[in-house]
Amino acid sequence: MQQADFEILKQQIKDKGLRLIVSDLPTTHMQIKHDDTITTSLLELINNMLIDLLATMARLDNEKRRERIIQGLQRSGYKPTGKKANLAKHNRIKQLLASNHMTKEEIAKAVGCGVATVYRVSKKM
Repeated sequence: MQQADFEILKQQIKDKGLRLIVSDLPTTHMQIKHDDTITTSLLELINNMLIDLLATMARLDNEKRRERIIQGLQRSGYKPTGKKANLAKHNRIKQLLASNHMTKEEIAKAVGCGVATVYRVSKKM
């Protein structure tokens, strides 16, 4: 989430009149207990600053994690190939499709796969 997106989210929360109560941030709990306008204003200011700080730290941590993952993948030379097709299931689906005795839903149940897989195999035939 970029800083601009976070600002939009904060504005939406403010427009709806909501308050954030963060379990790890005790000052947000204190805000509920006080009816004094000065104390409430001060706590609101502190909470907004702390929430902005925590959001920025989380964003920077996430960006650093992504960067390190990319660096590790580049350094190792690993290229993700994705999940390979289960050729035994695909062959069984082709056999059952060729027999023309079962619906695609019945084939999916018999083979133990999703209907989408049956459609995908039939499209490749």
